[in-house]
Amino acid sequence: MRIVNFIILGLISVTLYGQNLNERISLTIENKSTEEILTELENRTDFHFYYANQWLDTVALTKRYNNVLVSDILRDLFEDTDVNFYIAWDSRIILTVNNSIYSELPQGFLEDSKKTEVIKEAQNTSGPILLAKQKANVSNVLETIRIGKEQIENDKSVLRLSGYVKNNETDEPIQNLTLFVRAVNKGVLTDTNGFYEIELPPGSHLLQTSAMGIEASERVVILYDDGQLDFTLNEYLEQLDEVVVEADAIRNVEDTSTGNTRIGSEESKNVPLVLGERDVLKIATTLPGITSAGEGASGFNVRGSKTDQNLILLDNAVIYNPTHFFGFFQAFNPFAINDLNIYKGSIPAEFGGRLSSVSILIPKMRIVRNFVEKFP
Repeated sequence: MRIVNFIILGLISVTLYGQNLNERISLTIENKSTEEILTELENRTDFHFYYANQWLDTVALTKRYNNVLVSDILRDLFEDTDVNFYIAWDSRIILTVNNSIYSELPQGFLEDSKKTEVIKEAQNTSGPILLAKQKANVSNVLETIRIGKEQIENDKSVLRLSGYVKNNETDEPIQNLTLFVRAVNKGVLTDTNGFYEIELPPGSHLLQTSAMGIEASERVVILYDDGQLDFTLNEYLEQLDEVVVEADAIRNVEDTSTGNTRIGSEESKNVPLVLGERDVLKIATTLPGITSAGEGASGFNVRGSKTDQNLILLDNAVIYNPTHFFGFFQAFNPFAINDLNIYKGSIPAEFGGRLSSVSILIPKMRIVRNFVEKFP
């Protein structure tokens, strides 16, 4: 008998539920908020609404409905909002934001949910968007933003997210900002107006931003449908260590001589050698204004002068024949020479007797000291 009563009560509930769904009413609304409209629907029908007050707009509405279903009225009220509604069998109407309530799961949904905790990409068949349960981490709390309103009949596999990014201090658009979603390996750059557009599958995504001089950011974006996300970012200036530039500013003031060039002995080792031996005087021919006397001739010309107009000194001693055998061999050991100073112009008065140049060969002091010790 109890089973029969239970079946009868169930049939009565289903019958009443069907009658409530098909019930048509006429309603005139004059400057009322959405909450006031829902209250009037509760008074006029057997439905009861469940929602949070902050979900509803406070804008006053003026509408007229004539012999329409309650579901049509709700669909019109929430058309341009992110609010969805679900009519339960016991005359309860449950409002949700962004996501929808499903009366039944899609075919094969339970088998797919065992393989993965999060549906990263929506299939061609419509289904609920699930989010992975994350462990609480107080030290790393990211901003979560929900975009769009989930539609049960929507079977899009790719959604479009767009928006503008501006500087938080100057309110100017940020260009060349990188927006990247690592999970799907997709990224875009903002244009000169700070506008971006990226295509992503439905679900939860970690959106990362980075740019030169802009603070990097991360935010969780949950996509239910196409939508727009505008946000601002702060500037980030990294302070570098100081750079000290040092220079010998008075070097040119200490010595007013011009046309003086110094050649070290180490530089002669880098010159390629074909015939003969290394000669620091041959290196001098590579300098501007100094040329060789010619093939098979010894000496060098400085600014068009003759070879006999060059003064060559070795430790203040005049060298008349610095080379032998047509210039292939020189009169002194190249490894005993430390420096070579050449005056091509503005020759000091202490070096007289030559018109073109003065070449001063400075021997290594260690060799001179050993020579003095042997021959005092």
